[in-house]
Amino acid sequence: MQIDKQTSVDVKCEISHLSFSAHADAKGITQLIKYCSPENIVLVHGDKERMSVFKDKLTKEFGIPTYAPANGETLQINASETVSCLVSRSLVPTEKLKQEQQQRQEQEQEK
Repeated sequence: MQIDKQTSVDVKCEISHLSFSAHADAKGITQLIKYCSPENIVLVHGDKERMSVFKDKLTKEFGIPTYAPANGETLQINASETVSCLVSRSLVPTEKLKQEQQQRQEQEQEK
């Protein structure tokens, strides 16, 4: 995504519309996974121990990387495609902006 003329950030995700209950049980989530065939699964709500067991079950059943991050934990997932988009500067961490600006300056100097 292009933050400004000097700053861009690679965002690797696909956005689509899908209607489902945020309070689905294990069966509903499993059906959703079968329907969507995702590249990754992220479990974000539930009892820690149950989520861990469910995460292991999904990983074994589907062979898909499955994550159950703790509240506030940052999760990085590698993606296969790059998508460009615009985003407010306030949403991008300052350190990331500095890194992007430094990379651009180094690229400019190499030219």
